[in-house]
Amino acid sequence: MAGIKDKSDDYELNFCEKIFSVKNQKCAKYKIKKKITIMGISFLVSFNKAKFLSKLLTVHILNRETRKLKRKEIYEDLKYRTGKRKKEIEFIEAQVKKFDYVYAIVGLAWNSPLHQRPHQRAKCFAKENGIFLYAERNKEKTSLKTDGNIIFFNKEYFFHFSPKISEKIYLIVPNVEKFFSLENCKRLRNRGINLIYDYIDDFSELITSDNKLQIEMFENLNQIDFCLFCATAKSLYNQLVTRFGKDMVILNPNGVNVNDFRTGVQEITDSDFNIVIEHSKDKPIVGYYGALAEWLDWEMINEIHKKRPQYNFVYIGKRYDSSSDKLIPADNVFLFKQKPYSELYKYVNFFDCCIIPFKDGDIAKATNPIKLYEYMSMKKTVVCTKDLLECYGYDGVLIADGSDDFVQKLDEAIVLGRDENIKNKLYSAALDNTWTKRVLDLDKKIREIRKG
Repeated sequence: MAGIKDKSDDYELNFCEKIFSVKNQKCAKYKIKKKITIMGISFLVSFNKAKFLSKLLTVHILNRETRKLKRKEIYEDLKYRTGKRKKEIEFIEAQVKKFDYVYAIVGLAWNSPLHQRPHQRAKCFAKENGIFLYAERNKEKTSLKTDGNIIFFNKEYFFHFSPKISEKIYLIVPNVEKFFSLENCKRLRNRGINLIYDYIDDFSELITSDNKLQIEMFENLNQIDFCLFCATAKSLYNQLVTRFGKDMVILNPNGVNVNDFRTGVQEITDSDFNIVIEHSKDKPIVGYYGALAEWLDWEMINEIHKKRPQYNFVYIGKRYDSSSDKLIPADNVFLFKQKPYSELYKYVNFFDCCIIPFKDGDIAKATNPIKLYEYMSMKKTVVCTKDLLECYGYDGVLIADGSDDFVQKLDEAIVLGRDENIKNKLYSAALDNTWTKRVLDLDKKIREIRKG
């Protein structure tokens, strides 16, 4: 109908007037100015702003839904291209320009007591590639900062890098990270950023209570042009291979930085733990550190405490939920709060063997425990429950089926822990599973993809 005016055109006009009206006297401070016209309205602006405003020239020809998204995108670009944020983005872009390509991730706060896969990869990539971009998960207003070759910034900046910079970025997308919704991943690809899907955990409400966005993303992976898929465990790897084929998927498990886990007796200033040491002069110490969560087999744990009163059991970690309330107090059981990553090795040095007592089920089958490699790095024998499939195949790592078998394996592990040959094999296994090896394996695959 030629005589009927689309109301959205009025909205477009109001949008332009509200957001982009620029008084002549305000523009006088710009030495270089440019006059542009949008829907019949002229603006006198700097060339920098003109570059973004000119995008609106084609907005009115799009359908209404797309038009709304475009307006929002253009407004956000302008907002992030002014003041402090503009300078921060330009600083990052200047650093990225120095390299053929760079890696990036959105992850836990850098100073978190937990030192997880994102932290370890960041350090290794920064060392091997010369730079790494790290956006902290929960900080909307993170100010730009650097730590060696790692650059920290607001995760929203990923949406505002120039196209030439975006195409240099390989952004790792952990399947548990809420930021990477289907909508955001589409936006990131539209900006030109290369995406690497990282399947690191089972989609369980025990791990992430609100994971609707992550599941939606997983179910619609084929809608996004991912350049590569990674998996930490064989069960996760097989799921991806079934959907995308072997050429698009690599197995990239967790690992260890052996330099962070030094062996030998270390002084501990924790008076409560020193009490445990005093009580353990004639008793072996069986130790665990990590999340105190529902996926641990608390029923079995309580049984092994009763069956081996001659051992002391030490648990160090954060209460992930209330499940640790199931732990029955006993004279041979000691529970400690989470310790900083940099201090963990001091405690593990006093363990005679270590345990990873997961419940049987999908979480255990899909878990590749970082602590396994860290225990091995300290030459500690380990007893694991049977569904921890990623723990099979290592000398000095024993697999137990049920509480009776678990205590027998504990007895064996404590004896094996005194065998220098077994200790050396454990350490050798740790060296075969370093974080450096993991990032080099991933980088090798990306180089192959880049060569075409």
